[in-house]
Amino acid sequence: MDTIHAERTGASTTTLLLGDTVFLRLEGVRARTWTDVNLGLRGRFVLSRFSYVRWLDRPVLASAYHRALAALADPLAVAMVAAFGAPSTVRDVCAGVPGLDRDVAETAVGLLAGAGLLDSVPDGADSADSADDAGSRGDAAVTAGWSFADLLFRTAGESDRRSDATRSAEPPPGAVTASPHGEYLGLARWTPREGRVLDVDALLDRRTSVRTYGEVPLSRADLGAFLDLAQTPQDTGLLEPAVVVRACTSLPSGLYRYRRASHALTTLAPWSPELDRLAGDATRSVDGTSSPVQVLVVLFATGLTAGTYADVLVDVGRRMQQMYLAAAMLGLAGCALGAGDSGAFARASGLDPLTHPSVGEFLLGSKAEETT
Repeated sequence: MDTIHAERTGASTTTLLLGDTVFLRLEGVRARTWTDVNLGLRGRFVLSRFSYVRWLDRPVLASAYHRALAALADPLAVAMVAAFGAPSTVRDVCAGVPGLDRDVAETAVGLLAGAGLLDSVPDGADSADSADDAGSRGDAAVTAGWSFADLLFRTAGESDRRSDATRSAEPPPGAVTASPHGEYLGLARWTPREGRVLDVDALLDRRTSVRTYGEVPLSRADLGAFLDLAQTPQDTGLLEPAVVVRACTSLPSGLYRYRRASHALTTLAPWSPELDRLAGDATRSVDGTSSPVQVLVVLFATGLTAGTYADVLVDVGRRMQQMYLAAAMLGLAGCALGAGDSGAFARASGLDPLTHPSVGEFLLGSKAEETT
């Protein structure tokens, strides 16, 4: 029989070889074997509810949750993965897949389970669903608000964008030192002008995307009025705004969380390379030549439960409409963005990207004076 061995061919790549033939190649994670995660060979395993097979020049086992990819180079590897569609032991799978060697299967199962592509099935679980409900990998609390389809929709188009190590970690010119973490910074509320009648139809006609800003930064008072007006009348509890401040008078540059009840900002993080990336990506996502970002409002989900991700996206649409109307009413420059770096936001804020994912972004700034 050919020699079986797992060979680490990179920092995050492990190749399982049968002699000189590749059985499978695991990429995207620092692989762990079954002995590392104490799975035990007598237990049962099942495909994670977030695992699926796709075609990338060859069959690949991927996950909507984990970053791992397993290239299934051998037809027996494909058959083995298919057999774990229902909770099974390694012995059962080998009996059902002619030609599959048990030593090969044990090593492969250890690698796939260590990468999160297979789950171990707790005693007493009789189906894949009950195994998932038991939270065998300890991730149930994190993934409870996601269906497979929603999470795949969320993550399939995301690239693993890392901050450029050459980006400066220094605040932009003129920035002041960030306030201590968690400090409350009060904001002024919007006050209607006496005798002024709110004409919603006129606001709808005036709303437009404005991508250039005035030389004088957005004021703290205008930001407070904007956040006050931008709230929807009925709060669904599914979204909260975070505010990336790059240039706003009387506010230190950094990342803030907006507290609706107290109409205040609390500091999440000082200016950082991740915030610099968010601001740069925001500029490039509109046309690449816009004025430097003054303020970026990031909407992130807070009330995810099973089946509510679609409701979150509907709520994003409502909030975007409200922000456009608020910007038009205050005479500010606003523009919704069609893409954002949720990974950079998660790293900058420290919020979990699955329980509190960023789902919408809106640029805000002072409006440039019109020339005639």
